[in-house]
Amino acid sequence: MVRTQIMKVFIIGLGGVTNGGKTTLAKRLSKQLPNCSILCQDDFFKPESEVEVDERGFKQYDVLDALYMEEMVRTIHSWMKNPTDSSVSITESKSTHKSLKSTEDIHILIAEGFLLYNYEPLNEVWDRRYFLTIPYEECKRRRSTRVYQPADPPGYFDGHVWPMYLKHKREMEENTNNIVYLDGTKSEEDLFSHVYNDIVQELETWKKTNMHEQVNRTERQFKSLPDNQQNLLPQFLLHLDKIRKCIDHNQEILQTIVNECKHMFENKEYGEDENGKIVPASTFDMDKLKSTLKQFVRDWSETGKPERDSCYQPIINEIVKNFPKER
Repeated sequence: MVRTQIMKVFIIGLGGVTNGGKTTLAKRLSKQLPNCSILCQDDFFKPESEVEVDERGFKQYDVLDALYMEEMVRTIHSWMKNPTDSSVSITESKSTHKSLKSTEDIHILIAEGFLLYNYEPLNEVWDRRYFLTIPYEECKRRRSTRVYQPADPPGYFDGHVWPMYLKHKREMEENTNNIVYLDGTKSEEDLFSHVYNDIVQELETWKKTNMHEQVNRTERQFKSLPDNQQNLLPQFLLHLDKIRKCIDHNQEILQTIVNECKHMFENKEYGEDENGKIVPASTFDMDKLKSTLKQFVRDWSETGKPERDSCYQPIINEIVKNFPKER
């Protein structure tokens, strides 16, 4: 029997204003991140003959109707099912940062485009969202140096491109959360360093803590298999349900522990910094948490009884032997 491997996937959205630096940043990131592919929204533009024209004669390229968005969604879902056998090509990374060595079994997709977060079916796939902005004057200057096919007619930027950008940005801000905004006027090096380091940290945290999402992705990928392959593991979905219950139960225990721990030590406070911002858990914190949970299992659960007996029973036997009750 051939074993089917359920792959872990991490999807990054790199959206923003036209000429904001999305493509340049995506290409550079893909060369440094392991197992990384790029998907460009521009590749899903409809042919010129299918793009609507307004009363001024402007082709309406900067709207969702100018794109084959359903095809883009299908392409991403296909990649999620099997990143190594997808129409989206993988960029060969030049090197892997030491912090990413533990994430080399994760496949990364960077989707870059100007309308990533205004199409609802896409909003469920993002693990991290970025949005590049630049001021009007700088955007207009950069746009004027680019050659488009078809070319921008006179007044196109002010009459269509910029108004549509502002409209879609407002809609995005009203309907979408957890977007990391980037200043596109910064140097390529500064932008790359900021985003790359953020992704490294996010991958480490995601792999260690995002347990429910990992289970959900595993379930989706399992259900995407042919029925005859799913039938080889008839108890697999029940196993995933059991894992979910364990995650929830662990969370209940952890919440009970931390409810009263904020001022547990006189010289240390937890939860928020001086500005009221929640402090994220560090890698060291997560390692200690896992170690503590394992100790709970060993010392109190039925599962931990064999290890508990091997550790403690010899000591208990010696105590009973040397200090019998009759003494």
